[in-house]
Amino acid sequence: MTAKKKSVQKSAPPKKPTDATERLAHEVSGVAGELKKQNSVWRKLLSGIMFGAGTAIGATVVAAIVILIFMQTLQALGLGEFAEQAGLPAVEEVQE
Repeated sequence: MTAKKKSVQKSAPPKKPTDATERLAHEVSGVAGELKKQNSVWRKLLSGIMFGAGTAIGATVVAAIVILIFMQTLQALGLGEFAEQAGLPAVEEVQE
């Protein structure tokens, strides 16, 4: 019988960093920095304030347009007196 030799595989030595791995490490650190900025408390606070202010202004504009259209519709139907009795301001007709 012959004895079989077991082949022992040695692990390869660690690879030296290349330009590609250095660039990748640089990009990853850049992304980590940007995420840190985006998750800051002050940035979240400011974005929340801007979101709330934008919502309030937008709702005010939409409500004003709806009320204006409603009042003009009442005037067109001849129900302006009814609107005045209800306490709504009168909409003056535009004359050219």
